[in-house]
Amino acid sequence: MGLWNKTVLAGTRAYFKRQVKKRPLIPLSCRNLDSIRRILLVSNTAIGDTLLSTPAIRAVKKSYPDRHVGLVCDARYQSLVHRNPHIDQIHLSRSKFYGMKSLIRELRDVGYDVAVILHGNDPESVPMCYLAGTETIIGMGTSKFRFLTSDPVDIVDPFLHTIERRLELVRRIGAEAHGVHMDLVTSPETDVAAAEIVRRHLGNIKGPLVGLHPAGSGSYKWWPWKRFVEIADRLTAEYEAGFIVFCGAREADLGDSIARAIRAPSFATNGLYDLSVVAGMLKQCDLLVTTDSGPMHMGFSLEVPTLALIGADHPARIGPYRVGQVEVLYRKEEVCAEPKCTNRKCPDNVCLKAIEVDDVWERISTRFRAILNNGRTKEIL
Repeated sequence: MGLWNKTVLAGTRAYFKRQVKKRPLIPLSCRNLDSIRRILLVSNTAIGDTLLSTPAIRAVKKSYPDRHVGLVCDARYQSLVHRNPHIDQIHLSRSKFYGMKSLIRELRDVGYDVAVILHGNDPESVPMCYLAGTETIIGMGTSKFRFLTSDPVDIVDPFLHTIERRLELVRRIGAEAHGVHMDLVTSPETDVAAAEIVRRHLGNIKGPLVGLHPAGSGSYKWWPWKRFVEIADRLTAEYEAGFIVFCGAREADLGDSIARAIRAPSFATNGLYDLSVVAGMLKQCDLLVTTDSGPMHMGFSLEVPTLALIGADHPARIGPYRVGQVEVLYRKEEVCAEPKCTNRKCPDNVCLKAIEVDDVWERISTRFRAILNNGRTKEIL
């Protein structure tokens, strides 16, 4: 964090410490839960974080079907929750700081009684709820704005899965888990649109359709792209597979490089399609080979057979959680003891480079052979 950001953060904290003395929050212990009619959930970060929050969202709505449940989410990822049946109202977070004024006004107009910060950016998410007039705010005790939460939650187990961490937050308002699977609901229309895109690019492939996602939120999460090409060529020789390279606009060059190098029908998405359409494409895949990323969690949510290559974070925290047809390759503890790589200070992602092509091929051959042998042998609908 640079000097300017540190200065702004210090000033913001000092301001809100003064404000909370004038208008203190009300802890849950001083409230009657029956009087809480409007519950705000905040999960306005990345794709994976949005999906990892859905079991907690479902827990709240299933536990309190007669309460109004709102969600603040990043506007870029609204299609991930647009059809979620457990959300009554979606509030879009469009930018940090300067775009907050209209959002705060919108939240204040609804009049939420309680806010639960499932996963939000500091330093704006907790102050946003406070400025919206919410009297009770539940958030993680690790927040820089812990003093602005009425009920900070401290998680002792460092390896507790993220889904359970967020369920622990909503348990404070009496919500009980209704399963731990992640919700990602697509529409028939977007599924048809996705199928048409795949058919247009790949035609009638003989074998299985394989998705590849080589990137992630930072280069420290990337597996060397030429290894993806080698895996794809082996899958082509063995199963006559076709490929979708899932990449965002920022990684378009990477996606194109892989798609051009593969000796089989393939194309890269390159951020050209809405996430709902990307989800429709993923649903068609017989196998997804992916790094730790948003598409990895989309694959888990859609129950796509998935091989996840995880490096920086621990699979126990962010990997598959009670999901079938999933395998994980993880080598970090064997090659690197550095705990700081998740904040993007890693100069060389040795943890992912330690995963060899033969390791990936062995997992594919033993775990997913039957799925690939039964893969697509007819025209893509």
